[in-house]
Amino acid sequence: MGLMQIEKFIDNISNLSEIEDRCQQEKNYIDAHYKTLGSRKYTFTLYRNAVRDSSLKDSSKKVILNILKLTTEETLSYKEDYKKKVKEEQNNLKLIIDYQGYINKAESLIKTNLFISSVLGFAALTGRRVAEIACSAKFQLHSPSHLMFSGQLKTKGRGDIGSYLIPCLTSPIEIVSEFKRFRKNFPRYIGEFRAFHNNNSKDLSVQAKRHFSDYVEGEVKPKDLRAIYATIACKTIKENFRQSEQSYMADILGHDENDLNTCNSYIDYKIKD
Repeated sequence: MGLMQIEKFIDNISNLSEIEDRCQQEKNYIDAHYKTLGSRKYTFTLYRNAVRDSSLKDSSKKVILNILKLTTEETLSYKEDYKKKVKEEQNNLKLIIDYQGYINKAESLIKTNLFISSVLGFAALTGRRVAEIACSAKFQLHSPSHLMFSGQLKTKGRGDIGSYLIPCLTSPIEIVSEFKRFRKNFPRYIGEFRAFHNNNSKDLSVQAKRHFSDYVEGEVKPKDLRAIYATIACKTIKENFRQSEQSYMADILGHDENDLNTCNSYIDYKIKD
């Protein structure tokens, strides 16, 4: 896998008149060094987000965004592979062996003075992405089992969706109190999403496996914490028995109310009877 060179790419673009040629060179570099469609799609997304946030002219941004992306054929292939992967996972759900032990572990992590451990603990208890915890999340008290959350990163073109209600797997008062301390102690990555991922991805993966694999079947990755959270919340907090689990997950994970398909990718787990 190659090394992303986003900042260097944008700096060079600002000094070039032949933007299309430079963009094609960068695309060729990404295609050559990121072998899977998933890794290329993720890399293109990081580049595209950085370009949108840059001070480049709108005309330059348009050219760049038109080149730095998967081809139509690659996009269709990626979607088909994704559907097959989701179907395969739903036919072989992983077990949450001890959900209370999982919660207890996460509760202990948010009380540490360790950055990575705290990020994982808050993510496990609130279902927010690790980057949201480190860079953008804000929590407010709502009720004995719910928080108001703002700072969602992925909104699929909906812009800033503001705050919304989320269930909490521990005391919301505890989350708000400990998160206030966390923000004060670790302000470094506020608003710095790329720096957070570049500097911490490996440690997050290592520690997620170490902290949580005793409670969940299989190797736990940071991205799995949202699916585990949603599964536990469905069992322990969901009140409307007429609402499907998919609809409930869409609500608590911040998906579009009309988008239930995305939730299919989070139905990876089942609590052991």
